[in-house]
Amino acid sequence: MVNIAPEQQQEWLRRPETLVLDVREQQEHQVTPLQLPAQVMNVPLTRLVQFLYDHREDFKNRPIICLCRSGNRSAVAAQVLTRFGFCNVSHVSGGMALLAS
Repeated sequence: MVNIAPEQQQEWLRRPETLVLDVREQQEHQVTPLQLPAQVMNVPLTRLVQFLYDHREDFKNRPIICLCRSGNRSAVAAQVLTRFGFCNVSHVSGGMALLAS
């Protein structure tokens, strides 16, 4: 997992090649959808492992930032991605609160 500073996270989130994995539950995502230049996919943490089995090769070489409400689930998701062999992975440690500021 790549550890990047908050200002670098903002830079990553503006890149169209970055994949943002919103690991919040679907109802959370619907209440507060993300409007970013980066591609955003809602893959709840509870479904992440199955998603990786199904789509691992599609996203393996892209920069990925995991995001959730507070940063806890996104940290777990980033660890899971790393265990699956993804190298360019980070998470927004402050979650949605960091993006709102």
